[in-house]
Amino acid sequence: MTRTLLLGLALLAVPRALPAQSVTGIRNLTFGTVIPGVPTTVLQNDAVRSGQFRIAGVFVRNVTIGFTLPTVMNGPLGATMPITFLNNSAGFTTVFQGNTPFNPNTPYNETVWFNSTITLGGRVNPTPTQRSGTYTANIVMTVIFL
Repeated sequence: MTRTLLLGLALLAVPRALPAQSVTGIRNLTFGTVIPGVPTTVLQNDAVRSGQFRIAGVFVRNVTIGFTLPTVMNGPLGATMPITFLNNSAGFTTVFQGNTPFNPNTPYNETVWFNSTITLGGRVNPTPTQRSGTYTANIVMTVIFL
């Protein structure tokens, strides 16, 4: 008498829910007092004046970071002031990786570990006859989770 034993194996795939992910603006890029005719630069690693964003709630995820950057800041009575962002005006920092400068003018691919910080500096070029007052512009950071 021959007996056949059949074993069945069922594979079950259960998608894992991703943790909540957030991108938050922490600190504005601030140039402080600017002197007419004198360019002012804020480095991306300036602990007080650089802009700062945080990506949180992510455990080892590839992302593409992109910026929509202004070319001028708007001031009083229609005045404008040129603003530029150089090849190393942005920085990326994680718990496991020190600050890595990158070019905010092009999309940047990176791996996010837990909470990551993105910093942004820039340069304003006031004219010798620059009108005094407060100048502002919007910066948009887009993070695409891959």
